[in-house]
Amino acid sequence: MTVVILGPSGGVGGTPFDDEPPLEQPRIREVRVWSGACVEAMQLVLDIDGEAVERPRRGQGSESFGVVKLAPGEVITEIYGRYGSYVESLTFRTSRGQVRRFGGQKGAQEFVYLAPEGFHIVGFWGRAGRVLDAIGVHLAAI
Repeated sequence: MTVVILGPSGGVGGTPFDDEPPLEQPRIREVRVWSGACVEAMQLVLDIDGEAVERPRRGQGSESFGVVKLAPGEVITEIYGRYGSYVESLTFRTSRGQVRRFGGQKGAQEFVYLAPEGFHIVGFWGRAGRVLDAIGVHLAAI
């Protein structure tokens, strides 16, 4: 499997993480996001042989929690948002038109990671500590 890595966008705080896809045909089942005025944490849930496999939570979460659930065959095609010293907002767009936004309204810089035709987002990497400090993506062919 050929994987393209883009990013990250955000600050320099936190500890590096890499949720690189573990399989030849990775599939994200859901993305869990904790947010308030910024993106506090995120966690991937992968579908491996029909089983839900949770990756570690990246950042610390509050009580405000949301989920991007993907139907069979649905993939993440784009993420975008704003950042300053950390990721302020994060939006997911899928192949079936689902759009979910998390976080606040601030952030001096914008970022966009758009999967080219025939690709999809299969993993994330970046930096996290108390919050999600920076985020980048792994892309793979569909």
